[in-house]
Amino acid sequence: MIRFTLIIIMTLVIFACSKDEDPMNEEMEEMEESVDVTMQIVGTYTGTSKYVEGGSFFTEDNRTATVSTTSDSIASINITSISGTINMIADMNSETEFDIFDASIFDENYNGSGTLSSDTLKVLLFNGNKSFEFSGVK
Repeated sequence: MIRFTLIIIMTLVIFACSKDEDPMNEEMEEMEESVDVTMQIVGTYTGTSKYVEGGSFFTEDNRTATVSTTSDSIASINITSISGTINMIADMNSETEFDIFDASIFDENYNGSGTLSSDTLKVLLFNGNKSFEFSGVK
């Protein structure tokens, strides 16, 4: 009878311990899985901006794009322009591709995407028949 009681107690202890998950360990595991995809894109790029509307366009040379980290998957991009600084938030899909939502150019919202290839940053935004392009080198 004592042997049977010990087996039951041991079984309960084993099952009770195996089901306990430390919430701190779970949080640490989640943090370890998080990968910062913004590190490669961070920096300053010098290049050309191009505004297109219908068949007309104008370009701006020697423009600067400054990219900084906001979080593991979000980067802030600020591009100098004759209209002021164009601020946009890049939602990183990978280390080299991103989406942009609600970039304000001439008080209008543009959406688009961008890429990083070697040391070249490219941004392409649209608003109807209007577009904005930036291409610059780190």
